[in-house]
Amino acid sequence: MKTNTITIKNEDGIIENKAYSYSVRTVKTRKNYYELRISLGMRADGKQNQKSFYGKTITIAKKKAQNYLQKAYGYNPPTEKTLGEYLEKYNEDMEFEWVDATYVSYSQYLRDHIR
Repeated sequence: MKTNTITIKNEDGIIENKAYSYSVRTVKTRKNYYELRISLGMRADGKQNQKSFYGKTITIAKKKAQNYLQKAYGYNPPTEKTLGEYLEKYNEDMEFEWVDATYVSYSQYLRDHIR
């Protein structure tokens, strides 16, 4: 079973990371298809909260899972951004959440070491 993390931004603008695990298996029926099963944590009754996605290829099953996560949790799949670009955006988004000295020191660190 593999583990991944999605970033969720709720209505209040609070960003949180939510971990989920997934597994892929081939299911045999009249025609072969793939099942991608995602574990979204535990339910109130103590059982795992799982969601399955099916497709004739693993790519189709993954796209269905990504679409579900995007609609349900606001997940956006990774882009081709560099680490520097990602950290610049994060620093700008957090500017008003941090103390001024923190923002200035992080900006300087990014400018001196990351760019």
